[in-house]
Amino acid sequence: MTNTTSLENLICDFCSSPDVYRAYMAEDFIALEVLEADRSTRFQSLGAWAACRECTALIEAENWEGLLERSWKTFSDNLASEPSLEPAEVEEILEIMRNAHQQFRKLRIKPV
Repeated sequence: MTNTTSLENLICDFCSSPDVYRAYMAEDFIALEVLEADRSTRFQSLGAWAACRECTALIEAENWEGLLERSWKTFSDNLASEPSLEPAEVEEILEIMRNAHQQFRKLRIKPV
């Protein structure tokens, strides 16, 4: 049996939209490492990043702040039923997103 992945099984890696339009190849990297007293947990980015039409347009325009705003909006909309985040928590999440986007920009494999 062959294991294949189609775009219809993916979500946008930037905003979680199910309408994936494009995949951007990128080198693998560690997006986040959480250190705890007795262990660490790594969240890795492996291979391509999926993007919906709206995020693709922001990436192609190199509108990185717009992409961060869109990512934050969809993330925070999904938290609407959760207790409110403290301002420091919001800043920490934005910084994690910003760093992941910077790594994506740095390690994206542009077509020749």
